[in-house]
Amino acid sequence: MCARLMAAAVMGLVLQGGCDRTPRQQLESGVDQAERGSFDKIIADRTEAIRLDPTDVAAYYNRGIAWSEAGEYDKAIADFTEAIRLDPEDHTTHTNRGLAWAEKREFDKAIADYAAAIRLEPHNLAAYNNRGLAWAEKGEYDKAVADFTEAIRLGPTLEAAYGNRGKVWAQKGEYDKAIADLTEAIRLEPNFPLAYYYRSNAWRKKGDLEKAHADVAEAIRLDPQLGK
Repeated sequence: MCARLMAAAVMGLVLQGGCDRTPRQQLESGVDQAERGSFDKIIADRTEAIRLDPTDVAAYYNRGIAWSEAGEYDKAIADFTEAIRLDPEDHTTHTNRGLAWAEKREFDKAIADYAAAIRLEPHNLAAYNNRGLAWAEKGEYDKAVADFTEAIRLGPTLEAAYGNRGKVWAQKGEYDKAIADLTEAIRLEPNFPLAYYYRSNAWRKKGDLEKAHADVAEAIRLDPQLGK
């Protein structure tokens, strides 16, 4: 699966909607450059591609990815919107525009884009996972749990969805369910500091301070920033 984890709301684990648009080789190279931080080159290359062909959907899409990676969410949204105008049936573009809206904390718009992505591709586990995060940010915990559960059904080895659902179970006061999900997330990805961190909070709420201390120590060992 090409989707990768990115830092964001609630659990800090959202999924990018897609890494690839035709022509494949050119655009895979572009995304790799963006991941290395070469945003200026990617943006310049895609801008030139758009100048040469204003209907180049892939160039808008990948420039939008680069803008998102650079934290320029308004510009990313503009490019994703143009890509959607040119190709309204591509679910990955809706997913990634939803991510950009979520980064701007415009969760209703994010949810609308994720819903469109799911309508276009009912197996889009990234859209379910990310819509769950948006519901959680709005305090709609039951809807969040439902979306994370569907993401898990579609991707049973996706530690992010287990982690996100575990965090929301804890927010609902369902600490045993939170611990079960976070434990599964850790089983799937042992080097998962936020899962340990949130599981420590659930243990603390249950009064098991020994396990809480052990989990928070492991979280900080994996990510020292969590101890600051």
